[in-house]
This record gives sequence, C-alpha cells and structure tokens, in this order.
Amino acid sequence: MNTGLLEWWLQRFNRKMRRQGRKVLLFVDNAPSHPATQLSNVKLVFLPANTTSKLQPMDQGIIQTMKLKYRKRQLQHVISAMEKDTSKCGSQLLKEINILQAIYWIHNAWKHVEASTIQKCFAKCGFKDSEVAISAARANKARCVTSLASEH
Repeated sequence: MNTGLLEWWLQRFNRKMRRQGRKVLLFVDNAPSHPATQLSNVKLVFLPANTTSKLQPMDQGIIQTMKLKYRKRQLQHVISAMEKDTSKCGSQLLKEINILQAIYWIHNAWKHVEASTIQKCFAKCGFKDSEVAISAARANKARCVTSLASEH
C-alpha cells in the first residue's frame, strides 16, 4: 500500500458514501502511507502510535480466522490432488496453485468469516455496542463480498 493508492481508494469510497447518503468513521493505523485527508462523507480517525495490535479489530482475530479458512481450503486442494496423482508431493502441488485459485479461495474464506467473529473482535478492542457492531459487521461483510465479486 502506498499513499497514492490509498488516496485513490479513499476518494472512490467517499464518492460511494456520498451517493448512498452515508457518513462513516474509518479507523486507520498511523502508517506513513495513510494520508491525513479531508473528505465529505468519510472521517479518518488515526489510532495512537504503537497501539494498532491492541486497538485494531482485524488484528484481534479476524485476519487469523480468514487465514485459517484459506489454509483449510489450500490443504483440501493438496490432499485431493495427491490422491489423484501420487507422484507429486505437497510442496510441488502448492507451487502449482495459481493466483486466480488463491483469489477465489481468499474470497471464499472471507465469505465464511462469521459476523459474530467480527463482533467479538470489535468488542475486544473496546467497541461495546453489540447490536450496532453485529449489524455493521453483517452489512459490511455483505457489501465487501458483493463489491469484490462485482469488481472481478
């Protein structure tokens, strides 16, 4: 991620929120590539230095859950391929996985991260309004999956 790419994404996201008549708060870490930009419908709130691992919900289990689901799919693929072709070992088969397969598996892994996992991770970071968090998590997850699918 670099500043230019993030600014492009933020501008695009801001236009989308404006069209939907929504105002959103976006928590970001204080990485040098994260610009302090003013937007009409998106407000950036920067996490204090050296607190990302404690305050960022993605670091509290969401990424780990998604990675576990991805790795499970990857392992299923390797086992299935080894059963079909016994001359290849697992490490050879892993090298044969193409980017498109990996993208599909990541997409599928994200779709299967439960809203309750996201809610618990937000709560662990101090976001306590459970009903709002679970509703937002479900809505966000649905939008992310739909957005990812429509972009490809």
